Amino acid sequence: MGYPSMTAALHAAALNIQLNISMRAMLLAFLE
Repeated sequence: MGYPSMTAALHAAALNIQLNISMRAMLLAFLE
């Protein structure tokens, strides 16, 4: 039972980081 929740959490974290990076990139492009 521990494994699926662990992978789900990791997947969510990876998605979060990807979103963060793309948002920052868009912000930087917008500010330039």
